[in-house]
Amino acid sequence: MNPNLSVIIPLSVEERDFEPLIHSLLKAKEITEVVLSIPQGATIPDGLKIHPKLRFIVGDRGRAQQLNRGAAAASGDFLWFVHADSLVTPEAIRALTRSLIAQPNALYYFDLVFRDDGPSLMWLTQLGVWFRSHLFGLPFGDQGFCLPKALFNELRGFDEEAIVGEDHLFVWKAKRAKMPIISVGACLLTSARKYARGGWLQVTIKHFWITWTQVAAEWQKGS
Repeated sequence: MNPNLSVIIPLSVEERDFEPLIHSLLKAKEITEVVLSIPQGATIPDGLKIHPKLRFIVGDRGRAQQLNRGAAAASGDFLWFVHADSLVTPEAIRALTRSLIAQPNALYYFDLVFRDDGPSLMWLTQLGVWFRSHLFGLPFGDQGFCLPKALFNELRGFDEEAIVGEDHLFVWKAKRAKMPIISVGACLLTSARKYARGGWLQVTIKHFWITWTQVAAEWQKGS
C-alpha cells in the first residue's frame, strides 16, 4: 500500500515554469494531492485550476510561510516539499515511495541534477551538492525534502523569521531531534537559471557565505 503523500509547492509571483512539474505529479498514482502555496497576485494557468488532486492555498509572500501554510493544509501523512522549477520522473516518485515504506520516520532528500539552462560549470556545483548532503548531512530544499507530517509538526515547521536559508535551518532542527537524514537514491532535476542570471562565481560565493555562516551559528548553539 502506497503512503498517503501530499506534495507542497511554493510559488513566487514571478514563477512561470512549473506546469510540467504539476502535470507529472498529478498523473502519478503514488501522489494523494498537490498543494500549491501561492502569494497574492500569482497567476495560475487555466488548465491547472480544476483537478481533483490539486489544491490552492493563498497566503503571504515568503517561502517559509508558504511552506508552513501548505503543510498545515495538507491531508497526507507524508509531506513532500518540491520547488516549482524542479522536474520529477516516475522513477524518482517510485524510489521515494519505497523509501517511505521501508523507513517512514526520517527526513528524505534527493540528489540534484541541474538542467542545461545554466553555465558550463554547473557540474561542479552538482558535485558540491552531493558532497554537502552525503558527507555533511546538509541537503537543501531544492533537493525535495520529504518526511511524516507528524514529525514536521514536532519540529514546528520552517523558521518564518529567517530571511534566507529556512531549508538549511530546518535540517539543523532535524539533526537536533536525532532524525535520520537519508538520500532517496534518486535524482531531481532543477533549473540553473539563477546561475545564468547572476553569474556562476558570484552566485556560488553568495551561497557558500550564507551556508557556512549559518553552519557556524548552528554549531555554536550546540556547543
